[in-house]
Amino acid sequence: DPRPYEDLVRQTTVAEDVPGVNTVLATPLDADGAYSHEWRVRLPSGEMRWLTAYGQATRDDAGSVVSVGGVTVDVTDRKEAQLLAAERAQQETVARAKAEFLSGLGREWRSPLRQTLSGLRQLLDDTEDPPTLRQAQKLRQLLALSERLTRSIDEGLQVAESAPGSPAPLQPLRLDRMLQAALDQLDAPLRARAAEALSGVAERPATVMAEPHLLDQALQRMLAHVLLRASPGETLAASWMPETRRGQAGWRLDINLKLDGPPEARDRTVGEPDGADSGWAPYLLQPMGAELVAVPGETVGIHAWLRAPDAEPALDDAPHPGSNGGDGSRYRVLCVEDNPVNLLLLRELFGLRPAIDLHTAVDGAQALTMASRLQPQAILLDLQLPDLHGTEVMLRLRADPKLARAHFVALSANAMPDDIGRAMHAGFDDYWTKPIDVRRFLDNIDAMADGRWSGPAG
Repeated sequence: DPRPYEDLVRQTTVAEDVPGVNTVLATPLDADGAYSHEWRVRLPSGEMRWLTAYGQATRDDAGSVVSVGGVTVDVTDRKEAQLLAAERAQQETVARAKAEFLSGLGREWRSPLRQTLSGLRQLLDDTEDPPTLRQAQKLRQLLALSERLTRSIDEGLQVAESAPGSPAPLQPLRLDRMLQAALDQLDAPLRARAAEALSGVAERPATVMAEPHLLDQALQRMLAHVLLRASPGETLAASWMPETRRGQAGWRLDINLKLDGPPEARDRTVGEPDGADSGWAPYLLQPMGAELVAVPGETVGIHAWLRAPDAEPALDDAPHPGSNGGDGSRYRVLCVEDNPVNLLLLRELFGLRPAIDLHTAVDGAQALTMASRLQPQAILLDLQLPDLHGTEVMLRLRADPKLARAHFVALSANAMPDDIGRAMHAGFDDYWTKPIDVRRFLDNIDAMADGRWSGPAG
């Protein structure tokens, strides 16, 4: 280029970076003769690129510079990755601050609300000065509204406290599997009312683009929304069908109540179609480009639209390298943990291994039911569960021939040799202590999924 170096800098360098480049040019080289500088240039096409120059001066015996050699490297990809990471870190900070604010605000509201609920119940149950029939009716209405508001606040707190600060990019997920996982995490009374909800739906698998944690939380709230309004004799029914919205292919998920009576019995509304009575589900769906939708003529149930992948991935038709169950199926892990913080950490860790199917249970009874149905290749068991000891759960599952090849790992904060020895003697394959060692945890999970794991590392 025939232009003087100063003109070349001025004409190609982004204006804000020109002073820095000129300062480097005017600064004497260090004693070792090395230099480096990073700046932005504007190409003739208008595109901006990041450059880094590295060089070294050669000196004579008197110490004078006789030549300078160097190289200029395009580092645009690295810089953009750094800037993106910084932006995500800032978004995470903001999201966590919002979550903490909502959590604090919810707690401030929850305490007086519970006092109000207690006062209303006392008024209704007052035998010395009982309310009149009309007063009792109004008190019950106030009590119902207060209970609904309390549930909404409690649910909002759960969303705020469990939502990831920086959601992972959307990924293809099997809708039937996500629904079953969401059902498995509902409270026991609700699970009992939805025992056969997904029977047969896997015959028509659907893949949606979603963030696993957000979709799991949204589905739990949609299922609970319908189940809490079910009358005796009504059962849950879930189905989906292809539907295009705004030019985008997707799936419409329908969660309904199946009534035993005649069609005319379907005369009550379970939820408003626009989501006004569906809790926090709309806020969980929105970041994924999903939404609650109205179905003309349908007054029972709740409906959501979720985006389909641009090309339907073959999630289950072929073995997944590094994450198969030995027969070409995906590697399945069941984590049994009742602490929501530990459960959140486990979900985040398995989020780094999207080819592994994670299922979670919060107590021993739920674990027994899920393990029998899912037949996982690995079962991670917290020893201190609310209903059964983890060792008892392990022994019951060991007796199931379908789980003969499963790996059983104890999870516990007790790190004393005697505790570890008792668990291993009882039949656990390994014992992992809390707090979880992330690197060791992921290395062990990878080894299990790859078929390389042979027990404790020692």
